Amino acid sequence: MTCGNNKKLSLYIHIPFCLSKCEYCDFFSITPKAGIFNGCKSIPDSYVDALCSEILYRVGKYMQVDFEKLLTYYNKYLYQKRGSINASLICDTIFLCKDVFCDDEPFEFTIEVNPDDVTKELLESFEENGINRISCGIQSCTDSCLQFVNRRAKRKENLKAMEIISRYWKGKKSFDLICGLPYESKESFKESLELLMSFNPDHISMYSLTIEDQTPLGRKCNSGQLDYDFNYADELWLESKAFLEKNGYCQYEVSNFCKPGCECIHNLVYWNHEDYLGCGSGASGTLYDCDGRAFRWTNTTDVQKYIDFWCEDFASLYKKTDLNVCAIEFVDCQTSIFEYFMMGLRKTAGISEKDFFNKFKRTIPQQIIGLFEKWQKKGLADIICQNDEKRYFLTKDGLLFLNRFLEEIN
Repeated sequence: MTCGNNKKLSLYIHIPFCLSKCEYCDFFSITPKAGIFNGCKSIPDSYVDALCSEILYRVGKYMQVDFEKLLTYYNKYLYQKRGSINASLICDTIFLCKDVFCDDEPFEFTIEVNPDDVTKELLESFEENGINRISCGIQSCTDSCLQFVNRRAKRKENLKAMEIISRYWKGKKSFDLICGLPYESKESFKESLELLMSFNPDHISMYSLTIEDQTPLGRKCNSGQLDYDFNYADELWLESKAFLEKNGYCQYEVSNFCKPGCECIHNLVYWNHEDYLGCGSGASGTLYDCDGRAFRWTNTTDVQKYIDFWCEDFASLYKKTDLNVCAIEFVDCQTSIFEYFMMGLRKTAGISEKDFFNKFKRTIPQQIIGLFEKWQKKGLADIICQNDEKRYFLTKDGLLFLNRFLEEIN
């Protein structure tokens, strides 16, 4: 998307409401048990109102859009709001974002959905409101694995969702898989991959299962209730990666594969160290200075506090500080450079010396160039000249040791 001052801008909207929580999930979300749902199973209208208010506030504050224009759009949103149908409310929010700071150039508008929420009517609503890419979390088509990690959608719901999306969705489609769920065999995961590819997605995200200590799955591992074989999980991921590549999907980032030209533009913003607004309870946003330093905010995870603050009268809210509902961080240049390599080297294309200079107004430190040369001798990194500039990247084998490379940078 392009904003009023011609800077490229990406927007992330966080909707932290889930009907149930998967046992491996460490993202911020709340379930109906938390009380904020008020006994119903839909997203509160007040949260969507707060979200719209925050979006307009941040666009005005950081992207230099005229306040009177923002107030007009805010009042227009309140006037046009279509009741308590959640799909329409979310689309209203997205339409508002598009109307405020998007021009007519092509852009990617992605929405994430759970398989058991997918209907023909929902897809039609998304399309009517300008969404052109859908991402659906399938994770696996093996019922025993899905049951163990408390996934709401099982094999039947996953297959139905992929069928509906393939039949009715006109935009790009992406499906997510998690490689190495407990009790997943090589045969069952290969079947999941084959089923997924039979619906011809443009993009596949295949993540290795990460087990965090604070999650229910992490507690089961730490207590000995679950004996998890990490080596087997790594082996399964490597075999699955080779299978995807053999079937026409190109790896362009550690966990992401796509058909030519179908990379996820929004995620590339993070990996390319570019500006993004994060709105919603628990969301983060980052804006970079001309020398690479960054300003970052992280919104409160107290959803009621978030709603109460952002649902105030917009005109008075715009004159107040948002420090009561978000944490502020100023990222120094050294930390920002480390983050640049941490994110940029996830891409198979790596980073370029020209891009580094444009972002930090300096050349790549000699220590890091020396590290690339050292890894190049091991066949784990490469340095190539392309269009009169050098590119630095980890090879496909080297990507498996990205964390070790980053440790050596530090």
